[in-house]
Amino acid sequence: MLVGCSEDVAPRRLADPEMHTICRVNADLGDIPLSQFQKTQSLLTGMVFYKADLKLQATFASEVLTWKVLCGGKERGSTTVTYDE
Repeated sequence: MLVGCSEDVAPRRLADPEMHTICRVNADLGDIPLSQFQKTQSLLTGMVFYKADLKLQATFASEVLTWKVLCGGKERGSTTVTYDE
């Protein structure tokens, strides 16, 4: 999720009423093998989950904004973006 505000100094929390959602970015990471992720277990619940070291790259060129998910420096999966009105 990409958020913004019109204040000169950004609020510290996303829950601040001055914040508004600009867009939501969804990535399908199904083509990345689980071995690329760090397996972790919650000490509180015992639930197992995977942590991913990902970067979200936005590029603006020729009046077009494109989004990519990078894993290990390489573009992976597919990305879709939904812009809020």
